[in-house]
Amino acid sequence: MSASDQARPWVTVSSPSQGRLRFRRLRLVVASGPDAGRKVEFADERVRVGGRRENELPLSDPLVSGLHLEIEATPLGVRLRDPGSTNGTWVLGLRVGEAYLKSGTEILVGSTVLRLEAGEDSTEVALGPDHFGLLCGESAPMRAIFARLARIAPRNSRRAPSMNFHRAAAVRTSGLTARPFPTR
Repeated sequence: MSASDQARPWVTVSSPSQGRLRFRRLRLVVASGPDAGRKVEFADERVRVGGRRENELPLSDPLVSGLHLEIEATPLGVRLRDPGSTNGTWVLGLRVGEAYLKSGTEILVGSTVLRLEAGEDSTEVALGPDHFGLLCGESAPMRAIFARLARIAPRNSRRAPSMNFHRAAAVRTSGLTARPFPTR
């Protein structure tokens, strides 16, 4: 892995006026173990690894938990999270619950070794408006969620009746704005 590869960010936010997030393509490869050679490529989504078939990278290793770990690209880097696997997740000989990884890092789960690889290309995700229905959020991750919701929400569902709010006051937490329910 080159020094320039380490310097490139995993997630970049285009200017808010452009309304796009750019994610580097990533690959999680089974380097050794019962499923050697299997791999999954991803960018903006969370990848779940474990013994369950519904995981993006299902493993047949009997020492791996059903949901053993999750990996996702964030603005801070590629985050690995072990939600409480039985035999643990090991990086550089240390058991980890949560860690940020660099390209080339090897991860031991059960008797399986996984390797994270960074791709050269990237993918973009459109950001939606700063609201979806009554939910409001100005941060780029919330706007990405609102764009995804707009694509998957049923188009023929009945719209909720307009509500008159008693107050216009809003409480802001982590980029999400919660408005109080109307009072009668």
